[in-house]
Amino acid sequence: MTLYHLKSLDRLFNRYRVIDYIRDYYEALHITDGQYIVDDISLYIKARQPSMT
Repeated sequence: MTLYHLKSLDRLFNRYRVIDYIRDYYEALHITDGQYIVDDISLYIKARQPSMT
């Protein structure tokens, strides 16, 4: 992962408060596999994006 990608990821996580989500649901998330966590965070972000309607 490049520095550009890390900065983009940092902006995305800050914008949607992903770290707060991970902290709040750590107990449930830490017992799942990595792909589940990635999918779950992706759904979390998508649910918080403004709709295009």
